[in-house]
Amino acid sequence: MNGKQQLVSEVGEFGLIDIINTDTIIDKMHVLKGIGDDCAVVRTADPNSYQLFTTDMLVESIHFSKLMQDEDVGYKAIICSVSDIAAMGGMPRDCLISLGTPGNIEVARIERLYAGMRQACKAYNVNIIGGDTVCSPQGIIINVALTGTIDSRYVVYRSGASIGDLVVVSGKLGLSAIGLVLLQQQIAQTAENQHFFEKHCRPTARVELGQLLAKHGATAMNDISDGLASELNEIANSSAVGILIDERLIPVARLPLAIEALLEKSSTHYALYGGEDYELVFTIAPSSYARFSAATKAAVAVIGQVTAEFSGVQLRTIDGSLITLESRGYNHFSN
Repeated sequence: MNGKQQLVSEVGEFGLIDIINTDTIIDKMHVLKGIGDDCAVVRTADPNSYQLFTTDMLVESIHFSKLMQDEDVGYKAIICSVSDIAAMGGMPRDCLISLGTPGNIEVARIERLYAGMRQACKAYNVNIIGGDTVCSPQGIIINVALTGTIDSRYVVYRSGASIGDLVVVSGKLGLSAIGLVLLQQQIAQTAENQHFFEKHCRPTARVELGQLLAKHGATAMNDISDGLASELNEIANSSAVGILIDERLIPVARLPLAIEALLEKSSTHYALYGGEDYELVFTIAPSSYARFSAATKAAVAVIGQVTAEFSGVQLRTIDGSLITLESRGYNHFSN
């Protein structure tokens, strides 16, 4: 064999996905959407309903550490997948949980993990219907495979954004990443900083909001798991449009001075690149947004618009200049 062989670290997470996403769908009439969105979408015997499939894997020392409580790790493992269902406008249903663990871990720790999983499943009416357990050479590995359902009229993909649509986000962004910084620096929880810890350790999946948006005409949607910049680029690329957002409109938390002094980056940086907020970013026609706003009290903010003037994503900074936003959220295998 001649020449240097390409390494996985050289192509990165998303390059690897592109490589393996070849000849994966055998029954194209059955599968409406395979690799390339928050969930796979398949037809069912009921023409009025589609089935959603998603899976997420959490690896110790990559996605979580011993700084997090075991119950919180289990809870968050479920929320990662539930949030994918929310981003399609669907309802989560049943999950399979696979666990890899070293044999020298105390059984009580696994019991705490599953206690957190059960808490999350009860909160979102999800059944744990099976899974697998294997030995891991080092560290805990959790994989959650989740199904969901959605009315066939309302499924929302990343690829539906249209020129002139508004770009909107729910909640405040960057709190989870800031919570991770506080956790890593072992800052004590107080009434002033508790919501940062909660956002990282016990996030909320926006299931009801996703369903409402689907019924009110959201044209494209993503959950913010890898940072706002990454999610916007996925929508822009899938929809073949440009997206312009305004830094002044991005909803970020006001930081107490004690926390601000600990951070190396601005609140906007954590919102754009931090990830794990599990809020929703979506595009929607102005007329549909007006009807949606009249039907809900959900905290959402218009941060920009879909445009044909360029491709990709641009940010208008506070000083009025334009910069291109790259997908700089967490990327497995990347240096």
